[in-house]
Amino acid sequence: MEFFPDRAHVRLRSCVRGGGYIDAEEDGLRISMVRRRGLLTTVWKVHRIVRDGADYVLLYGAAYGRYLACSPGRRRVVQRNYNSEDQDNVLWVPIRAGDHRDDVLIRHGRHRTRYLDVTGYGDDVDESTRWNWVVEPLGPRPEPPLLPPPRASCLPVRRIVFRQGNGRYYQRLRAFSFCGRSVFFLRNVLACLLDEDVDGITLCVKAGSQGRLTPLASDLPYNCLPLHIVVLNHRTAAALGLRYPDFDVLL
Repeated sequence: MEFFPDRAHVRLRSCVRGGGYIDAEEDGLRISMVRRRGLLTTVWKVHRIVRDGADYVLLYGAAYGRYLACSPGRRRVVQRNYNSEDQDNVLWVPIRAGDHRDDVLIRHGRHRTRYLDVTGYGDDVDESTRWNWVVEPLGPRPEPPLLPPPRASCLPVRRIVFRQGNGRYYQRLRAFSFCGRSVFFLRNVLACLLDEDVDGITLCVKAGSQGRLTPLASDLPYNCLPLHIVVLNHRTAAALGLRYPDFDVLL
């Protein structure tokens, strides 16, 4: 558990299959492996919880805010919202791979014979088929990165549900339909609707009622699923400790 302090930013590098990092794909649903470590989609934030006296690690993406979860039907790891206090597909337990090693196995919290991997998982796997992971911590970045440049598109069309907050209370929910994936254009629309300075607000995505706020620094996932946005001014975001990991490309 010491590899995963609460609210830390990490990357997970595989010790098998030629290395590579767990990556959140642009559809906001699938998981894959990539070799390039400087991508925002390879950054995960730690969410620690205690349930029934047991400690668990949850991991949600810095790009889309969605949680690493096991999918029983397809027996794969996917991105999912965290919607319920009883939801268990997002629970993970890190285990040292050996007495003198820094890599870890990541076991599912409720299925003791299932381990985190990307190609699929099964019951009663032996030690040779388990994926070991090196946990690479990232330090905080005091300023947000520049948003991606605007890109015009009319697809996909999704429902944006949003509210403004200051960390202690939120305004009422409002909603509208938004075309495309550009976070640059989305910020402009929300600034106009809320009569705010466009350069003085932070957009955060909340992936499910139990999910933590994640600052949006990438374009929206390529799907039509509704997106829940919380709009904070910059001083409020700093007060809540919403920092950014190191987004510099590391070759």
